[in-house]
Amino acid sequence: MSLLAAVLGVAGALASEAPAALLERMSDAVRALNYQGTIVYAHDGTLEVMQLVHSGGPDGERGRLTTVSGTRREVISERGGLKLFLPEQRTILVERGSGGRGTLPKMLPSDVSAFASNYRIADLGMSNEAGRSCRRVAITPLDALRYGYRLCLDEQTALPLRTELLGEDGKRVIEHVVFSQIEFPERIAESALKPTSGGKDWTVQVQESSAASGVGDPRWTVAKLPEGFVAAATHGLQERGEQASAHLAFSDGLAAVSVFIEPRASDGKGLEGAAHMGAMNLYGRVVDDHQVTVVGEVPAATVRLIAQSVAARRP
Repeated sequence: MSLLAAVLGVAGALASEAPAALLERMSDAVRALNYQGTIVYAHDGTLEVMQLVHSGGPDGERGRLTTVSGTRREVISERGGLKLFLPEQRTILVERGSGGRGTLPKMLPSDVSAFASNYRIADLGMSNEAGRSCRRVAITPLDALRYGYRLCLDEQTALPLRTELLGEDGKRVIEHVVFSQIEFPERIAESALKPTSGGKDWTVQVQESSAASGVGDPRWTVAKLPEGFVAAATHGLQERGEQASAHLAFSDGLAAVSVFIEPRASDGKGLEGAAHMGAMNLYGRVVDDHQVTVVGEVPAATVRLIAQSVAARRP
């Protein structure tokens, strides 16, 4: 029996299954199924239309995401990592070691228990997207320091046909990703997963995903974190004599925040204050002649709270 047939064999089960169990099934479906269709991505007052092709299976997932409107881009997801094709710049950005991230935007963690204590998960009833029945599920934070989600999960497969990111008030939709058309083929042709861009005269830039080098940093401390956020890892430390930079990561199991710390620019200038782009918020300040920048897909108050509690450890 094919994987798709096995998933379809539980059609109708979503109507009685607990919301948390639906989210677990959703994560499996996103990675394991074959599907292709048209996605509409709304953010920052703009709409982008994209074509998505995804191949799952025991050998791992592969995918291709291509913009149809707006700036031309193409993302190829393979077991070895991601490739972003930028035709206007005739450039290919390669990120190695990031396999498994997939190409479907707004993918949620597969382990619901990791974030369930900081959010309330609720069933909102049935709806319809892309001509298919889907069950609506809300993921509501217990405070205003993180965003919430509304999803509509396909009744047969549990794939998210609509994903909405909600603001601090729990009502305003900051971003949404919705399938306007989708199908589940038994097999994805190899040619459908190949890039349509690129050439010998294109510039290739390769970036290796930095591996975690431990939790915390002996030189810096973050005194105050929102409830439920814990240190995830310290990445990409760079030492240059007295000059050093660090990247600290924190998460509540769903939302993630990064803290970048590096020596201040030689001209003495530094970023002070807030900035944002869509759902991504940033806050910067100078601490002990170092630039501290906190960024994450969380409310502005969250990055400000964390940035203002960063301090150098004293001997």
